Amino acid sequence: MLPIRSTSNPKILYIDDDPVNRTLVNRLLSSYNFSVLEAKSGLEGMDLARQETPNLILIDINMPGLDGHETTTRMRSVSTLETVPIVAVT
Repeated sequence: MLPIRSTSNPKILYIDDDPVNRTLVNRLLSSYNFSVLEAKSGLEGMDLARQETPNLILIDINMPGLDGHETTTRMRSVSTLETVPIVAVT
């Protein structure tokens, strides 16, 4: 089981450049009462993660520009994000 901090509607940030994937994952997670935040790039995901501090981050590995590996590395250097679970979705 993932170590998600207890909240009534945990926030999940999903980062993926594919709009179809974002829609699908958003609908699925929302149906389980998760609050879903979406970002279409690594940079957008970094900004949103800093602003919102999600309980879990799902990230696509293969994205143009800042890919999932580099985004994850950068997120780990942000003190408020260093313990947030990050799961690669590819």
